Amino acid sequence: MQRFEVFRDGRRVMSFSSEPGVLLGTAVPRPPKPPKHPFVNAQAHDAAVEDALGGLVREARDVPDLLRRLAEAGFEVRRP
Repeated sequence: MQRFEVFRDGRRVMSFSSEPGVLLGTAVPRPPKPPKHPFVNAQAHDAAVEDALGGLVREARDVPDLLRRLAEAGFEVRRP
């Protein structure tokens, strides 16, 4: 399992790990059954870009594809 943090304009906007899990947004209270994902466990941290990030995650075929899509969309990905 690998961990990643995603940034936009110096702000952390999402963190995720390369393991099957759920997609958690910024909404409070959290939904009782958040959407599951086959290869990432993700938490959004910025509501302003949450929809865009969710779209990239859902469209990606695997983690390398997600990393490519994030970079192409102008996000910076770091390993903590």
